Amino acid sequence: MSERAEILDKFGRFDFGFDFGGPVKTPESPASYGENDSVLRNTVAPRFQPVDAETLYSDAHGYGWASAGERTSEAIPLAPYLEVRAVKMSPVNLPHDVLYRDFIRGKGTQIFRVKATPGEYKVHILHPDRSDTITDWRTDGEFLDIRFPEGEWSVSGLVIQGPRSKVPLDPQVFPKLLPRPAITHHPTMSAIEGEPIALKIRIAPQTNVTRIRLHYRPLNQKAQFKTIENTAGQQSFTIPGEDISANWDLMYYFEILNQGGSGWFHPNPQAGTVMRE
Repeated sequence: MSERAEILDKFGRFDFGFDFGGPVKTPESPASYGENDSVLRNTVAPRFQPVDAETLYSDAHGYGWASAGERTSEAIPLAPYLEVRAVKMSPVNLPHDVLYRDFIRGKGTQIFRVKATPGEYKVHILHPDRSDTITDWRTDGEFLDIRFPEGEWSVSGLVIQGPRSKVPLDPQVFPKLLPRPAITHHPTMSAIEGEPIALKIRIAPQTNVTRIRLHYRPLNQKAQFKTIENTAGQQSFTIPGEDISANWDLMYYFEILNQGGSGWFHPNPQAGTVMRE
């Protein structure tokens, strides 16, 4: 979090951010447990797009190298899978300084192209020593062509500030905080494979409650949560028998939504969880 705050303090808002380094694999599915962004993109700084020496410009991406040239990627290794998933004791290789530690080394004038609206832009060219070269650019067309200098160069990334970064942000709207009602539920401590489980929750008062959701899945991190939603007055739920397996314990929790656009969880994660010994 300190590194995110440092980058935000230094650059603020920007139209485009590119993190130069080694190739980054694209997750096949956002729901994939073993191949999601936290696993495959933990060498890429938040808010930045990955760029390597072979990232050529295409209209689909809207950015990339628009000229040939001598350049190589200097990558940093992905943080180990078990550390990213927070299951390794005493992790020592968590992602850190990912914006500056990797870079692209090149030689000679080369052009990096970005699809951009006409206007004036301030380009920060970031170097591995954490310095940056700032240049002003203007485009009257649909591309912003950033020209890299003659000679040898090493670049960790680009921060491009333009018209979009100057547009005022919409005011933040926070949900109205409503008092938490009394919520009672007696956890089910056992189940029989293939037989449904009946669950009841009691909420009083129900004045501000709009809906109640039950989320459940096997105690298997590769499994996806299933959800059953009821109206506020319907406080009984049934988990189908086909979702009960002798191979896995079952985990579940309730989500109570309210008229203020927020809600509560039960068990309350701030007060602990209910576990079967």
